[in-house]
Amino acid sequence: MIALHTSASPAERSWGSAPKHPFAVLALVVLCATTATPARAQQDRPLAEKLFLEGRTLTQKGEHAAACEKFRASYELDKTATGTLLNLALCNETIGKAASAWAQFRQVAAESLGRREDRVTLAREHEAKVFPSVSYVTLRVPAEARTDGLRVLLDGRPLAEAAFGSEVPVDPGTHVIEVSAPNKRVRMYTAVVGPTADRQLVSIAPLEDESSVPPDTLTPLATPVQPAHLSMEAPPAPRSEAPRIQRGAGVALMAGGGASVAVGLVFGAVAISKNQGAKDLCPSDRCPTQSAKDDASERLQSAHDAAVVANVAVAAGAVLGAAGAFLFFTAKSSAPSAGRALFRAATVPLAGGAAVVVGGAL
Repeated sequence: MIALHTSASPAERSWGSAPKHPFAVLALVVLCATTATPARAQQDRPLAEKLFLEGRTLTQKGEHAAACEKFRASYELDKTATGTLLNLALCNETIGKAASAWAQFRQVAAESLGRREDRVTLAREHEAKVFPSVSYVTLRVPAEARTDGLRVLLDGRPLAEAAFGSEVPVDPGTHVIEVSAPNKRVRMYTAVVGPTADRQLVSIAPLEDESSVPPDTLTPLATPVQPAHLSMEAPPAPRSEAPRIQRGAGVALMAGGGASVAVGLVFGAVAISKNQGAKDLCPSDRCPTQSAKDDASERLQSAHDAAVVANVAVAAGAVLGAAGAFLFFTAKSSAPSAGRALFRAATVPLAGGAAVVVGGAL
């Protein structure tokens, strides 16, 4: 018991003063240590209660898998809530997790003994009901596999050596076994457990050293030396891909040229239409009004611009088409050839348009 003295001076009550009673200080430390965990539990209980209520709501809706997660999270926050654990056990029983439900029913019965006999009765009834459905995984670890520092994890949790060879209750689904040891290669196993009363056996093989190499990759210590044979024959000429590439480029250029010519024809049609519209507004180059004259001038300018675009597009299309045709038809066979093709193409502007000059040598 700690006595509080109200007559003490401020210096004696401050943290900086030297303690006159060491046992009182020790008692204070013990008191703080014993009250820290309950204080945190008090903080977690509101959230635990809310998660529990959400789990009950989900259960009433038939969403049992989600309800189990709520009950589990609530119980993790408040391990004293045996009622939450009972609801979690009933929920796990509903979704087919027989192993978890069986262990939780046993825990509820043990914690409720002498306090809530109704819970003891209910838990034991369900424990007996669910027990025949529990599935198991057995890990057989022979003596040759039990190296120093052997560590076996079942779903990420260490498995005690005493459990080797024993049936471990597990829920249905896929379970991962990881086996490791110092200076050994880690080995992984999987066990797929059925939904009801299934039993799976996993045999653990000895681990390999980290420096070991598979036998099929080992290099022999001595390899017989075979006599070397020199061949004076020239290697066959590689099959050239250049002709195929050249023909492909020719097709692409001809396609681009055709598209460019098509664009030029469209703009040419626009130029003709605009020019005819200007003539209609001002027949015989005489405009009846100033507005007609301005409109005709605008149409003539548009016709001129369209004509320029048409000439350039047609000329460029012709050049591309000619170049593509040249590349396509001059492509040799896939056999290597010592000759080479020389090709030139140019556009020469003329008064009314443009001319294309093509030349080449094989």
